[in-house]
Amino acid sequence: MHTSETEVRALLEARVECSRDKDVERLMSLFSPGIVYVDVVPPLRITGRDTVRANFERWFGEYEGPIDLETHDLTVEAGEDTAYAHMVHRDTGTLKDGTVRSVLVRSTVCLRRIEGEWLITHEHVSVPIDPATMRAWQPQE
Repeated sequence: MHTSETEVRALLEARVECSRDKDVERLMSLFSPGIVYVDVVPPLRITGRDTVRANFERWFGEYEGPIDLETHDLTVEAGEDTAYAHMVHRDTGTLKDGTVRSVLVRSTVCLRRIEGEWLITHEHVSVPIDPATMRAWQPQE
């Protein structure tokens, strides 16, 4: 495996760990200052670390404890200074009202090596839907 790919995979695993632990400080260190983040909830497109931080704080605040993220179908393509990855996450956790939520989320991540460090410059997440019901597709147990 190429060194750049190994480094990007490590960054993406750190991103998962930060989300599981709700460690917003460490998580934000993985994003570029000009991050463009396209989400499944309004406002749908946000830019900059401060706005993205607030979005993660909102998401983390919905859960009582940790958020378990299982990564599936991870594909990474990495050059010397640019990379992209796509994957599916199964997000599972207990909401503050006691409801257990489990949802599949697709993610595409673009990265650049900036001053020698890989940073996420763009992330796009989406939720697959069941076209018959137009509701989020539920993962099989």
